[in-house]
Amino acid sequence: MDKVDIGVIGAGSWSNLVHYPSLAELPDVNIVAVCDHHLEGDKPVRLNKTANKYGVKNRFTDYKVMLDEVDLDAVYVILASHLVLPPVLYCLKKKKHVFIEKPPGNSLEQTKKMAEAAEENRCLTMCGFNRRFIPVAMEAKRIVEENGPITQCLVTYHKYIPPESRISTLPPHTEPTYSPEEPGEIGPYMEDVCHAVDLLRWACGDVKEVSSCVSKHYSKEINAYNALVVFESNAIGILNTNRASGARIHSVELHSRDTWCFIDLCQDLDKLTAVIVKESGYFPHARPQIVRSKYLPGLSSVGGYPPFYKYYGYFDENRHFVQCVKEKTQPQTSFKDAVKTMELIMKIQSGPETPPIT
Repeated sequence: MDKVDIGVIGAGSWSNLVHYPSLAELPDVNIVAVCDHHLEGDKPVRLNKTANKYGVKNRFTDYKVMLDEVDLDAVYVILASHLVLPPVLYCLKKKKHVFIEKPPGNSLEQTKKMAEAAEENRCLTMCGFNRRFIPVAMEAKRIVEENGPITQCLVTYHKYIPPESRISTLPPHTEPTYSPEEPGEIGPYMEDVCHAVDLLRWACGDVKEVSSCVSKHYSKEINAYNALVVFESNAIGILNTNRASGARIHSVELHSRDTWCFIDLCQDLDKLTAVIVKESGYFPHARPQIVRSKYLPGLSSVGGYPPFYKYYGYFDENRHFVQCVKEKTQPQTSFKDAVKTMELIMKIQSGPETPPIT
C-alpha cells in the first residue's frame, strides 16, 4: 500500500486544528472524503469550508452514505465522545480501520464494545492519547530507560476553570448513545484528565493496585482526582489533578536507576522541555541533560515556528496510525489498549469523595 485513503467524520474546530493539517502533510495519505452533519440553516457550511481547504470532492452529511459510496482504507471519527459509538461500530462492521479522539467513548462499556467489534472484524484501531507521541516526552522516556525500567512516575495536570464555566451537569446529548445510569461512565472532567491517567500507563505498564480519592472543589461535579497506583512491574504511579487550580500545569516526573527526569508538557513550544539528571548527587552541582522539541526552530530543518499540532504529538500520532495501517500492525493506543486506560479511570473514579473544604 503506497498511500492510505482516508475519510473523516467530523469537520469541527478540533479536527481542523490538529487532524486535517496533520493528514494533509503526510505524503502517504489521501483525504478522499469528508462527512459532517452540522448545518447552518440548511447548508453544510462547516463541511464545505473544510473540504474546500483540503481539496476534497467527496462530501457527505451522512456517514453511512459515505461508507457505502466511497472505498476507504481507514476512517477518522472526530466527534464528541458521546457521539462516537454508532459511527465507529458502523465503520468496523464495514471492515475499516478507525482512529478516534480521546476519551474512547463515554464509558468503559462503550470502549469494550468498540474493542470487541474491532477484534471481530480484524480492524486496526487507535485512540488519540497524544501525550504519548509528544517528541520531547518520547525522547525523555527513552533516555530515562537507558539506565533501567521506570520505578516511579508522577503525573500532574491542573487547570483553571472559571467559576461561571464549571460544570454542574453533563452537557445535553442530542444523540444519546447510552443511558445516564450506564455503569462505568466517566465524569465530565475526566474527559480531559484521562490524558494524565493514560500517561501513567505509558510510563509504568499494567495495573496491580489502586488507591484514590476524589473531590469537588467549588463545583457540583467531581473536579479533582488523586491516586496512588502500583503496577505489575512494581513501579509506583502518582496522579495529581485539580480542575479548580490557578493555571494549566501539566508535567511528568520519571525515575529509573540513578536517574530523575522532569517533563514540562507546556503548550508553549519554548517551554516544552525535559530535564534529565543521572548520578549527579547534590542538585546544584548536577549537569542536567535538556531535551527540547525536534521541531524547535534551529533544531530542525523546518523553517519558522511550527504549528501546535506538529510539536504537541498530534502529527506524530497521526503518522503512527498511518504507518500501522500500511504495515498491518496494531497501533500503540489501540481500542484494546484503551480498555486498560478506561479500567484504571474507573478504579480512580470509584475512590472515596473527600468532604468539601470550606
